[in-house]
Amino acid sequence: RLEAQLKVLVQMGAIITEATGTPTVRIARIAGQYGKPRSKPTETVEGYGEIMSFKGDNINGYEPTERKWDPKRLLEGYFHSAATL
Repeated sequence: RLEAQLKVLVQMGAIITEATGTPTVRIARIAGQYGKPRSKPTETVEGYGEIMSFKGDNINGYEPTERKWDPKRLLEGYFHSAATL
């Protein structure tokens, strides 16, 4: 995923350089926000009923079947962040 993000960043810089004729400085926030606060711990999803809210990739998955909070995701996020640095 990181490699794909970097490719997009380089491509966007090249497009801007080509369009403006001036060099670009590519700055990005790679780590992102992997934990999201929510006003309610649950939400109602059609076909699933009341399920846990999506709290971010470090907490649970976006798909309704992946909404159980998983502490292993927090460890994975830590290791990916460390690898990015």
